[in-house]
Parts: sequence; C-alpha cells; structure tokens
Amino acid sequence: MYKAKIFDQAGVEVSTVSSLYPEHLLLVPNTPYQAGKTYTLLLQKDLVSEQGIALGKDVYQQFVYQPRQLPGEPEIDPPYHGTVYVDPTIITANDPSSFTKLSYAGRETRTMYDRRSAS
Repeated sequence: MYKAKIFDQAGVEVSTVSSLYPEHLLLVPNTPYQAGKTYTLLLQKDLVSEQGIALGKDVYQQFVYQPRQLPGEPEIDPPYHGTVYVDPTIITANDPSSFTKLSYAGRETRTMYDRRSAS
C-alpha cells in the first residue's frame, strides 16, 4: 500500500497496519515485536515523496527491537498498593491500541483519597 514493509530475522514479512501522515509513514505491527530480535525495514524504490520524487532504489534498514521504559512507569516497587498500581504495563508502546492523543477538555476539581497519615 505505502511501499514499505518490515521483515523478521527469518525474512518473513511482519503483518502491519500502515498510516500516512503529512511528515511521516507509521508502520505498526499487528503482533508485538519481540525484544532482542532483529527486524528489517524495506522502503521500496517506487515510494514517492510529497514532491512526487520516487526513492529510486530499495532502501533496507535493520533494527533490533528493545522495549523502552515508558515515562512515569515505576522503576521500583510502589510505596503502597492501590488501584493506581494495578499494572504499570497495562498500556505499552507495543500495543497498537495504546494512547495516541490528548485533547484539552477544560478544568474541573475532584476529591482525591490521600493515604498519608493526618499527623
């Protein structure tokens, strides 16, 4: 579709969902990459830029997938347990349904439970 493919280290094409944005092409695997495994990105020679210029030759780029620690993910055990610590990896970068956008919805106040002692 977008003239780009990803292959695993055995040379088997990885099934992906492709999305074209104004400044980039996003390929998201249908099943998560495996940590430490080598993959190859192929940009095919007939891939055309916004200016209508074809790439001209196939371009291959190998990469080794290493999951990164997400911002805000606890590096150690939390000081106490509660609903906020149900699972620190409930949303990960490997999940194609992971958080992608935040929209401002105004301001409100709410009451939060505080576990600190009232001393």
